[in-house]
Amino acid sequence: MSIILRILPVLVLLSGFHPAASADHISISNLWISEAPPVARVHAAYLTITNSGSDEIVLQQIDSPAYSRIEIHRSIIVNHRMTMEAHSQISIFPDTTFRFSPGDYHLMLFDPIKPGRAGDKINLIFHFKDDIQFSVSATIRKRENMQ
Repeated sequence: MSIILRILPVLVLLSGFHPAASADHISISNLWISEAPPVARVHAAYLTITNSGSDEIVLQQIDSPAYSRIEIHRSIIVNHRMTMEAHSQISIFPDTTFRFSPGDYHLMLFDPIKPGRAGDKINLIFHFKDDIQFSVSATIRKRENMQ
């Protein structure tokens, strides 16, 4: 038993476990992907991220084995025309909720590996500053309102 107590701290260090990188204050909810025609090369996803902590969190990257790449975009109006601007990261301030929704911030998912249909589940991995990661399942669903 004493050998286990001596080896345990070394195993914890080698495993990469970092208690300071706890993610108890981050929650991802309402993640869904808008159903697109089978030939569509770009899909859109929406979600809510809540930061219940006392420090800012930074979403730096999202990826998925189901897509070649995922980008953060925001729909904006420029010269009376709707356009999109890409964002390399999103900061979420303490004790706030950040919503990705149609017509505003959203995720653009490029080059799906296979077509998806309403009801299918797709795994997305969210990478935050300080090596915090979340793997979350998104449901493909029909978009109710085309705003």
